[in-house]
Amino acid sequence: MMEQKKNRDHEAPRQENEAPELTSYIGPGNDLSGTMTFAGKTVIMGSSLKGTITATDGAGQLYFGPQSEVDGEVEGKNVTMAGKMRGSIEAPRVTMTATARFSGDIYTKKGLTVETGAKMNAKIKMKGKRKKKKATPENQ
Repeated sequence: MMEQKKNRDHEAPRQENEAPELTSYIGPGNDLSGTMTFAGKTVIMGSSLKGTITATDGAGQLYFGPQSEVDGEVEGKNVTMAGKMRGSIEAPRVTMTATARFSGDIYTKKGLTVETGAKMNAKIKMKGKRKKKKATPENQ
């Protein structure tokens, strides 16, 4: 048993281009709202989400399955949308699969991939981060 642990300590570190292991999974039939933060690779399948969803680490991979419905803001390093979304996505890399239905704003630096069949009504900014709205007395 000690020898197995010793061998794992000497494994090569994960390369930057390797996919991180799945760290979070939200299965079908969940209704979530609020501010959600995730680390690593997160898969959301068949759930309804309202609010802000943020990947907090360097991997920051968020995948929304074909049955997922999102109403809010999503931020990560790589975001793949296969379901329905209304809101905004901010990520260096964004992918809309053939089953995606998106309405909102996309802020990206490195690229946007849209597969044939995806339906979008979007404003796209390819220069990076969005400007955060400052709180005003009327908005509080």
